Amino acid sequence: SQWTGTLQGQLVQLKSMYTERSHKDPHRAEHDDIYAKMLKTNSKISKAKAQPYLRLEGCPVSVAEQALALVSLGGLNNPFLDPRQAINFNKGYLSWRGRVALNRMMGKKYQCHGEFEERGAAKPEFGSAVDKKYRQGRRAPYRQGRRAPRIARLAHHHAGG
Repeated sequence: SQWTGTLQGQLVQLKSMYTERSHKDPHRAEHDDIYAKMLKTNSKISKAKAQPYLRLEGCPVSVAEQALALVSLGGLNNPFLDPRQAINFNKGYLSWRGRVALNRMMGKKYQCHGEFEERGAAKPEFGSAVDKKYRQGRRAPYRQGRRAPRIARLAHHHAGG
């Protein structure tokens, strides 16, 4: 998106940073390390203190960055470093990073080119009626056997329904 206007008497021009998907290769997608996101988000917030706005870039902006920004701006404790969560979070983080490193040493790629046949019933169904409804913006019904209905039932149960 883009926006031009005045905030607190200061002219602000935010230009679109949209990149068409056709220019992106999903096999070359990279993630930012969570600790790098923490540093980057805190740095952006520090630099923006003198400005009447804060722009988080990305399409989409990661949930972690949004949460970190809101926590920081709200003067709250970082949820990833909270003493009640830090041990479990870091255990999971180090386990995941260790697995990624081991896979790289073994030559196992995260993204593989080709068909999805080896994924069995979990493979995507491109061109199906469900996929077409999804692309048209309509909510497609879940197929039997997928986990989403159980998750929806649990969420409904926990919400008091």
